[in-house]
Amino acid sequence: MDPLDTVTYLVSQITSSPVDIKSTTQDNHLEITLSTTEEETGQLIGRNGAIINSIRRLAYLAHPEASFSIKVTSQKDQPDQTL
Repeated sequence: MDPLDTVTYLVSQITSSPVDIKSTTQDNHLEITLSTTEEETGQLIGRNGAIINSIRRLAYLAHPEASFSIKVTSQKDQPDQTL
């Protein structure tokens, strides 16, 4: 199991709708981006960032050797791709 699998599992247990999870790797650093609806973003972040910070802590504890970061974006923040 890698950090992406751990984060994917934790997020799936918290949210009720699907979350778009993307990952990129650069210089042995994994960047995980979670994109979801505005409502789900609020649930995922939690009050004062408590939920997302807990997800980060659990992922870091499960994979102390890995270098990674986790970002959360709302789909409203994404530019509209339709023409």
